[in-house]
Amino acid sequence: MLINWQASHAQSAPFSASPTTGCESVRVSFTTTVAVATSWQWDFGDGVKSTAQNPSHQYDSVGSYTVTFIANNADTFVLPNYIRVYKRPKSSILVEDTLGLGSYNKTFTALHHSPERNATLPLCMEI
Repeated sequence: MLINWQASHAQSAPFSASPTTGCESVRVSFTTTVAVATSWQWDFGDGVKSTAQNPSHQYDSVGSYTVTFIANNADTFVLPNYIRVYKRPKSSILVEDTLGLGSYNKTFTALHHSPERNATLPLCMEI
């Protein structure tokens, strides 16, 4: 039986993923909640498949990915556009000590506004 879940039903699917959004080269961990399974089939939506119980997978390209999961060669669960990968923005943070106070600690929260999603997202940065 093919069961096609919508994103709003992801919480009741027999698996979860973390994170489900990220920037290019994001590594996603998948966990099944099927306790009595003896075989697992995953299709990560980008041409890569796995038979591991709780696999992890790296998404290198921007896009939305449909994840398919089959346990014990039985029901097929499909979550359309479950994983979303975004382009890593070009950003910079400039900090100057203009007060002449010497060294001090400052915490920054970096956010990036994505016009195509009309949303503010945590900024993906490598330092």
